[in-house]
Amino acid sequence: MGNLEEKVKNVIESEINVKLLEHDGWVELVRIEGDVANVRFRGACSSCGSTQDTLDTVLKPSLTAIDGIRDVRMISDVSEELLMFARSLMTHRG
Repeated sequence: MGNLEEKVKNVIESEINVKLLEHDGWVELVRIEGDVANVRFRGACSSCGSTQDTLDTVLKPSLTAIDGIRDVRMISDVSEELLMFARSLMTHRG
């Protein structure tokens, strides 16, 4: 497989999200900075109180097994997609 981003996305889709989708959630790769994969929890996982545990026990072991990834960090800021949705609701108020 090609570059590091492709490898990380493949593991996320084929291993991690398969597990998380059982709980109506998933994770997405936001970006890779150096040897750190930055991910965002989505769906039911975005509001789950166990995200840190999931990060530590599911994501980190799977993704740090990829040559070139040393750590995995959770991005917890509001996504641009959610901001756009909120803005659209505000502009359509009666």
